[in-house]
Amino acid sequence: MAIPLLLILLSSLGYCEGVSYLYDHVYNMVSTVDFAHTVPQARINTPVPVKLTLAITRVLKVDSENQELVADGVLSMRWSDFRLAWEPWVSTDVTTIVWPKADSFWTPDIVVVNGQGSQYDASPETSSVRFDRTGNVTWTRRLRMRVPCDVGTGNLINSDVTCVIRLASWAHDGTSVSLITAERGVNLTDYWADSRYDVTGAGVTKSSQEYDCCAAPFDVISFSVVVGNRAK
Repeated sequence: MAIPLLLILLSSLGYCEGVSYLYDHVYNMVSTVDFAHTVPQARINTPVPVKLTLAITRVLKVDSENQELVADGVLSMRWSDFRLAWEPWVSTDVTTIVWPKADSFWTPDIVVVNGQGSQYDASPETSSVRFDRTGNVTWTRRLRMRVPCDVGTGNLINSDVTCVIRLASWAHDGTSVSLITAERGVNLTDYWADSRYDVTGAGVTKSSQEYDCCAAPFDVISFSVVVGNRAK
């Protein structure tokens, strides 16, 4: 726990007793053994909705020979943890807290299930989470994705290719974690303008995947992107 960092932040903002009480309460709660390992289901048999937003910031390479896309992106995950909510009377000054270590909390274990070699740029131990007084939590992670593309019989020089990024929980099936996403699909607002590739289309679908190991299916969010070479 990076206690001094948060204490310095709170002190510099001039917060008082209510903030100290709030911080102590959160610190004591996340210090318990099971807190980070317990899915925050408000009711039994009711899954926690986790909203995924994927932004593509740069396409590094489209390998026509191996039919693979390499791209950088940012995955934002939002969910509600009722255990983190607090009443306004506790502190009227604080509406949002940024906690420096995400591994202190339960966080969705979202992976690129069709992306061999895909990885996040930081571990939960070195990334922060943000939560507000209603218990809404936001966790944003940068990642590099390697996913398959449908090149078909053509190549990137002559035609666009479609690539799909499939995201799912690694350990939690649909009975405990329900994945949802924005209807617009992939966010291209911060796409790198100097990239040699154009993203000419994007979409998103939700499906479920069954595995022999598990009784219930897992939710899968599939983000599709259509990529073209600007030099063609």
